[in-house]
Amino acid sequence: MSQTSQNLEISDTESGFSGANSVKTRQTFTSFETELLLSLVNSGKKVLEDKRTDFLNSDKKRKAWDSLVQQFNSSAEVKKRTRAQLQKKWDNMKRRAKKDVTTHKRKHRKTGGGEQPTDIPKISEKVIAIVPTQMQPLDNEFDCDKWVEQQKKEISEMFEAENSTNTAPPNELVNTAPAPKKPRNRDARSALVDWEHEEHQVRMKTLALTFEAEQIRVKKSRLELEFIQEKHELEKQLLLAQIHNSANSTVFITEST
Repeated sequence: MSQTSQNLEISDTESGFSGANSVKTRQTFTSFETELLLSLVNSGKKVLEDKRTDFLNSDKKRKAWDSLVQQFNSSAEVKKRTRAQLQKKWDNMKRRAKKDVTTHKRKHRKTGGGEQPTDIPKISEKVIAIVPTQMQPLDNEFDCDKWVEQQKKEISEMFEAENSTNTAPPNELVNTAPAPKKPRNRDARSALVDWEHEEHQVRMKTLALTFEAEQIRVKKSRLELEFIQEKHELEKQLLLAQIHNSANSTVFITEST
């Protein structure tokens, strides 16, 4: 029986050689399983997609995933899946949807707003509907795409103004006053080079801010972990104290009798 007929595919994270020529495989999700997972995530997305990482919200999210796994596996038409498998499948679908959105926008920019690019796959559309805020770029001063589009528009207008002046008929050049243009002290090619340099600087600054934010997130997670460990240690000491007091009370009662 072939690998296709067995409905198997190589996992992106699990594939590799673990010996001479062995490759780990996993069973794929059927269309029904994918749709069921989307439906369950959509029902509990308020908790499942909560980005807060404190102890209480992390515990709520864990319980919500446990409930989702139980509901998923209760269906007679699915193969039993673990929480890790379902979470990984959902993360992969979100990653695929983001990639589809980026590809769609890039192709749309290449067409110049003319012929529409290929539609986004149905599964990705459903993922986008569940978590739309995770698919849209941030509209701030570090929004590279917005800044790049603005620069392209200005350079395009600069080229058009220059070409329209050079290709005008002689009589129009004589009888018609030149249209006012934005003052500039450099040619279009130099402007394009400067624009690419500024674009690179903006992207580097964005990467630096992203790295800084990630460092803050890691530090926050470390502090929360230390808090949980200290809390558990205090609870342990309290429990031992209660056991000790209970033992002393028992001895005192025995001696009294």
